[in-house]
Amino acid sequence: MASSLALDVVTSCAAARAGIRRTQEPEDFEALSPTGEEVIPNCHAAANDLTAGFEGKGRLALLLTEALADVARQTWPAEGAPPPDASLYLSLPATDRIFSDLDLIASEPLRKSRQERADESPKTAVNTLAAELVDLSVPVLGWSKLPVTYVSASGRAGFAEALAAALADLAVRAALTTAIVGGVDSQLDP
Repeated sequence: MASSLALDVVTSCAAARAGIRRTQEPEDFEALSPTGEEVIPNCHAAANDLTAGFEGKGRLALLLTEALADVARQTWPAEGAPPPDASLYLSLPATDRIFSDLDLIASEPLRKSRQERADESPKTAVNTLAAELVDLSVPVLGWSKLPVTYVSASGRAGFAEALAAALADLAVRAALTTAIVGGVDSQLDP
């Protein structure tokens, strides 16, 4: 687990149980009221120790990498990696959030590239994003591979869907002994 409270599950959970909040008003983000007529107060809980200076896919990849590293430290301390048969069941941000505000991108080639990806089916787009994030994370961790078996982009319900898919697969696939279930999101930008 990587969160605004800490970069590991034990400390994050202890801080949350103690009622610690690391919310702050963002320096470079203003929110408008639903009518769009006035700026309203907002706050975020940033994982600045980990993601400072990163946005978009880079931010998501850093969050995923740190969360997977924590899973490995907690679950396989001697090996430092999951067993070879492990599969990843992942919840990601909804793809319509990923490709919002394309008209604000100044670079014509980048805007066209993102528009082409936005035109993909939502299922294809989220699977592509999952593969890219894992491809960025696995080499940093020093792991040989981590297949992505299931991806959800259902928002808050996505983790539950990923967990249900993992449990169903574990019940019927004898060769699957390890399922890593998690989610990665960045509220202000994916």
